[in-house]
Amino acid sequence: MRKLNYLLLFSFFFVLGISPTMAQYITPGTGVVWNLDSLVAHSNGVVVANGGGSYQVHADLTIETGDHFNVLTNAMVRFDPAVLFTVKGSFTINPPQGVMLTATDTLNNYKGITFEDNSVIVIRKSRIEFGGGIRKMGGSLSIDSCIIRKQSKLNSTSAALELFGGNTTITRCQFTDNIRSAIASGANVSAAPVIKHCYFYNNTTDNSNRPQINLGPSGDGNTTVIISNAIIGNRANTKVGGIAVSSLLGVTCNAVIDSNMVKDNRYGIAFTGNNMNGEISYNNVQDNNSEGNPMLGGSGLNFYGVQNYHAMVTGNTITGNLWGITAQSHAMINLGDTAAATYNPGNNTFENNGNGGNIIAFYNNTPNAVSAMNNCWGVNNITPAAIEQVIVHKVDIDSLGLVTFVPFNMCGAGGHTVSGTIHYSNNANTPLSGLTIDLKDNSGNVVATATTNTTGAYSFGNVNDGSYTLSVSTAKPWGGVSASDVLLYKKHIANISQLSGIYLASGDVNGSGSLSASDVLLIKKRIAIIITSFSVGDWLFNNVPLTVNGNDVIQDFNGLVYGDANGSYTPPAR
Repeated sequence: MRKLNYLLLFSFFFVLGISPTMAQYITPGTGVVWNLDSLVAHSNGVVVANGGGSYQVHADLTIETGDHFNVLTNAMVRFDPAVLFTVKGSFTINPPQGVMLTATDTLNNYKGITFEDNSVIVIRKSRIEFGGGIRKMGGSLSIDSCIIRKQSKLNSTSAALELFGGNTTITRCQFTDNIRSAIASGANVSAAPVIKHCYFYNNTTDNSNRPQINLGPSGDGNTTVIISNAIIGNRANTKVGGIAVSSLLGVTCNAVIDSNMVKDNRYGIAFTGNNMNGEISYNNVQDNNSEGNPMLGGSGLNFYGVQNYHAMVTGNTITGNLWGITAQSHAMINLGDTAAATYNPGNNTFENNGNGGNIIAFYNNTPNAVSAMNNCWGVNNITPAAIEQVIVHKVDIDSLGLVTFVPFNMCGAGGHTVSGTIHYSNNANTPLSGLTIDLKDNSGNVVATATTNTTGAYSFGNVNDGSYTLSVSTAKPWGGVSASDVLLYKKHIANISQLSGIYLASGDVNGSGSLSASDVLLIKKRIAIIITSFSVGDWLFNNVPLTVNGNDVIQDFNGLVYGDANGSYTPPAR
């Protein structure tokens, strides 16, 4: 009878399509350091090796509290549909070149990734795609030089990366094509992420009313930091904003939003709620008008608050939006003030913001007086009367607060222009549009940010005399590299024929300062998709430091993807 029972049990699993060895695997929580190969050996078929650094996860996988899971080699890990990867202990990805976490079937996303409270997570040089989103419940999370894309809402319902507390740092990452926001946190929890040098494009692809970055309160004593990012919208998604930081339930929210490019969204930056303290400075907020209805959005900067609300607004460039800046309810904002106790240099620049045939740089739809001194208001005839025409305040509607805008900036009358064009180093001299360019002073501080247009042109106005550098970044894809390029690098190393300039520099993919056989090997591996990135990045540019000394400066230069020795690549327009 016992034998019969075993046979019946086997038949049960067979008929239902369930394998007795394919249940979820949970590590024992005994302080063991795991890697992919040890999981293959002990997970009873949940994790399998497919050869060549490729692995597959067939069922739910949990790293228990006290255990450590390290991926320190290049690898590709595919997750079957409905699989959830959970970490309660620690998880580190830090490969030489790259790790990819993807779906076995890219038409059927796996369930996603959850980092539980008290987990310790470090992820570098990874591509995380075709999942159900990442939920971070607490603990600490550091993500650097990663790509997070094509996340659905199977696991995290509001964003590709959903934060519920703990410490989070996100640097040099790309978030693209996710069905909901790129990064979000709850309205009733404190999360204060640091987000720097990242690129966001075409997130919230379901076109729901969610911005690409959608953060709740920081909590008392903490500060949300959003610095030097590019948040670019897909204009077809007319409901999607750029950045929103809010505290709708009164939890303290402190935020620094600085030196970001925010472009082509429904609105640019929204700062909303009670108990809000913000520094909104040196952002380039451009053409956030995708919905086209000024009653539903279109502000470059929007401030909405009821009580304990203060925002310092400095040095922003606000152009082409349906409204420049809007202040609503009882928001208290400072756009520029000469008083010592509330000093703010101002230096906000407005240009071509408006709707219905009216230019509207600032609409103060609050009863509060606003100091808005030393700004450039985007009028041709720089007089108080002309500036008055682009501000809506007490002079126009008696119930509104008065805006004090004198003294005002003369809008570049004392400065100079730094401009030029950037092309790809191919035979067609293809213009490089959509590049983000930071103008940095001699101390490395970002003075201004610009974006190249369809002809590859960029321009900075009102630049004072001094020494500067241009820092260029782009999320344009890497491509165009083939065996022909490898042959040119080999010939250079063998002194058969010589490369020079940017073409020679494009071979130094390990950042050693010279071209060597090690570089050639890395390029061959990337062509074969054994690795997915270079330590130096994907692009290089041959711009040089510049000096402004009493005159305008024109600097034209070129870009090239690493590995394209023959300049054969034609990069996409966006």
